[in-house]
Amino acid sequence: MKKLLAGVVFVLLISLFGGVVSAFEMDEIYTSEQAAYNPETGKWSRVITKKIPAWLKQEDLEETEVDPSIILTKRTSTGTGSYSLYFYDKKNLAIALRSNYEFVQDGRLIAVDNANLKYYEIVYAGGKFKEVPLTDSQLKEIFDDAQIVKISEFKNDKYTTTKRFFSIKRLLLVNDTDKSFYKFSYKPPKVQQTDVKGYITSPKYEKIIFSHYGDKDGALEINIKRK
Repeated sequence: MKKLLAGVVFVLLISLFGGVVSAFEMDEIYTSEQAAYNPETGKWSRVITKKIPAWLKQEDLEETEVDPSIILTKRTSTGTGSYSLYFYDKKNLAIALRSNYEFVQDGRLIAVDNANLKYYEIVYAGGKFKEVPLTDSQLKEIFDDAQIVKISEFKNDKYTTTKRFFSIKRLLLVNDTDKSFYKFSYKPPKVQQTDVKGYITSPKYEKIIFSHYGDKDGALEINIKRK
């Protein structure tokens, strides 16, 4: 009986912790990688470079359908912040972002400003690429498994939320203040499972500290309690 009970507990723990990893889908764009925008469909995609077979003749390439997509290459700015820059080619800048991390989801290019916990969508209008802030409803579509928590909801730098037993709590911190969270990190660090700093995951009832190198000044405290 004890062995059976231990087995059941083990299976539950495996299923629980196995689901801790991010539940939202994303196709990351890293430095030197490319993103493609198709003006005809209004959709973004991550470019996967494919080598042209040696046996494919030039005339065959000329007969293939022309792709209308605008190809942008990502670079990272030097100095403090390391913001994302997207270029048409080696010299021509398409857009300089406030973010340092981007991903494609369902044909949308999402930009994450981790230093300020703010989120944008890159759109194409009037022949230019623009960075547009995401609304709460749009954020909920993207991070559909997370509870959105505004920084203004913290009282005395503390926020309390609840979860059911054996459930996983996912939160998306959204900065609606003038505060900056540059170089902030979590304790325990494992609650951040992705490169989206504001997206945290926990299967436990616990206290999470979000601070600048452990400094108490300006630190935020998140308490997860039983529902």
